[in-house]
Formats: sequence, structure tokens, C-alpha cells
Amino acid sequence: MPKSKTYEEFVNKFKPKLTTDDCYTPAPVYDAIKGWACSRYGIKPDTIVRPFYPGGDYENFEYPAGCCVLDNPPFSILAKIVDFYNARHINYFLFAPGLTCLNYAKRTNIVIGAEVVYSNGADIATAFITNLSGDILLECSPALTDAIRAANKLVNPKKQFPTFEYPDELLSIQFPLTLQRYPVPFKLRREDVIQVRHLDNMDKIKKQPYGTCYLLSPSATRDKLAAEKASRERKEQDKKNKPKIKIELSERERNLINDL
Repeated sequence: MPKSKTYEEFVNKFKPKLTTDDCYTPAPVYDAIKGWACSRYGIKPDTIVRPFYPGGDYENFEYPAGCCVLDNPPFSILAKIVDFYNARHINYFLFAPGLTCLNYAKRTNIVIGAEVVYSNGADIATAFITNLSGDILLECSPALTDAIRAANKLVNPKKQFPTFEYPDELLSIQFPLTLQRYPVPFKLRREDVIQVRHLDNMDKIKKQPYGTCYLLSPSATRDKLAAEKASRERKEQDKKNKPKIKIELSERERNLINDL
């Protein structure tokens, strides 16, 4: 075994890899989504069924009359599941992959959600598909998004990282990395900086800037701010100068729109 490989890495090679079919929904997240769906569609909580569980068989599950399936099915067979419910006129509100949810638009309606933190730690863009929305094809709900995000914080509060806004007089590695993408002239003299590894007011909250930082003199601070402004302007100019290919609708497509 190579010396760089730890025992844990060696053992992990033989563990089964989790897929999106293994993303089980934490109770706070499910309850938040259930609460929104019940309010939005008038679903009675006691009519909700969940046939998708380890070892479950949704095709032979006993569906009571008037029930609604509100569950997180295996994404790999979602199209088959949707067709099964549509053919049997069973109401459903199902989790769906956020990036490919429009693939199901001909079969059902799409409700856009948010990134869900699942039990295995996977953070996945999740949408929902349902046959409860009548003639609405696509719906976006800020209330649903907010409910999911609040539930995610309950599931994994440690994963919520704060964003720090540093003073103009502080220079960290982020500054040259930003200028590297949209470069503008900038020079910093040694006599205009003092190296620091922590900030007093961040000590109070037991946090520190990443890596070594520098406190800047007033003139160096002005130069830094001017460079940041010039870099932003170059970014906007680069966007304007980027080649664009304008696509026009064909006559056939225009006729389709006129027939709506």
C-alpha cells in the first residue's frame, strides 16, 4: 500500500458509494415541505402516504382512496414512477432533481424548491413534481424556498458559514486572486504594509481571516480601492465585448406561439 494512503482511505474504497437514490430526507426538511404542500394544495395530512422506504415496493403498495403520495422517490426511476401514478390517477407531490426537473414537464407540473441537505450529507438542488397544480406548468415559491433553507439549518447548523466583510485597510489573498481574473495595474510597496495574522475584533468571536493579511497605509488603501473598482469595470466591459450569437425563432415556432 502506498505510504500516502491511510487505513481509512483504503477501507473507504470498498464502501458502497451513495447515489441520489440513497438521499433520505431528514424529518425537519420533510415536515417543512409537507407543511407548505398541505397549505398550497389543501392536502389533508392524514391522507399522505410514503411508499418509498428501504425495501418498499411502490407498485404493490396499497393506496387508499383519496390519498396523496408525498415522498422522496429514487430519482433514477422517477419517470417510471410518474407514469405509474398518472395512469392510476393517484395524487402525488414528489421530490425531483432540480437540474433536470423540466424533463417531466409533459407528464406533470414543476414546483421549484431549493438545495436540500439530505441525511447522507448530500447538498442537492431539489425541485418537486406534482399533479395537483391544475393548468400551472411551473411555479416558484419564495415561501417554500425559505422553509427548506430554515430546515436545512436545523439539520446541519455547523454547515452554515458566516460571511465576513473586512475593512478597506485589510488586504488578504482574495484581493490578488480577484485581480488575476480581471487584471488591472496594481503595485504594493513594502513600506505601505504591516503583516498581521489575526484581527483583535475577530479574536472576540474566535475567528480569523484566512491566511496572512496586511494592514495598508492610507495611500495603499486608496490604490487598492481604485484597483478593485477598475477590475469591476473591466469585468463589465469583458461581458459587453464577449461575442454574442442572437438566435431568432423560426416561422414554424412563431406560428406555434400564435396558436397558444
